[in-house]
Amino acid sequence: KKNSSTGMWSVTVNGDLKNTYYTYLVTVNGTTNETQDVYSKATGVNGNRSMIVDLDSTDPDGWDKDTHVFQNEVTDSTVWELHVKDFSYDASSGVSEENRELGVNTVQLNPFYDYASVNEAGNDEQFNWGYDPQNYNVPEGSYSSNPYDGNVRIKECKEMIQALHDAGISVVMDVVYNHTYSTDSVFQNTVPNYYYRMNEDGTFSNGSGCGNDTASEH
Repeated sequence: KKNSSTGMWSVTVNGDLKNTYYTYLVTVNGTTNETQDVYSKATGVNGNRSMIVDLDSTDPDGWDKDTHVFQNEVTDSTVWELHVKDFSYDASSGVSEENRELGVNTVQLNPFYDYASVNEAGNDEQFNWGYDPQNYNVPEGSYSSNPYDGNVRIKECKEMIQALHDAGISVVMDVVYNHTYSTDSVFQNTVPNYYYRMNEDGTFSNGSGCGNDTASEH
């Protein structure tokens, strides 16, 4: 049903749909596009299908007691910016025990939302910085032990954040909400020509999808 005052569409589906994968067929001006949900919280491999998720069921033990870690003053932060894969890929870093203490109280993680340039079902040699978002509210599947199950990446992401918090470390996520991987995106497929800056001839402006990144503290 369409709400004529807001333009929003809604549907009620009966039954327990937990862990069901889905896409939308959106028809605009006679053209139908298949797309994932703009507001996805969970997806299947490579982010092309959304998944209905019970977020509480992805909580690791003790998650209800997990809290943000903040410094008294921003100037008290000793920040380590790092890429998730660089941080965790090698099982043994070779750093001697006496040199393992970094003295940091904050980590700023390069984007770990779902990004498009890495095949989540591919090999471990793939690498990208992550500034090409596909689904902003879904953790990147290539960092998970099972990218095919939309629950796993969420739980393991929570476990990572929880472990850092338990060590007294604040977690900051690098995000770029004004980037997309390409103009053939969930936004364009849902509401064509609405989210991007367009030229008068209907082509995409060179500025579309580009801009400064931001950081969000968690």
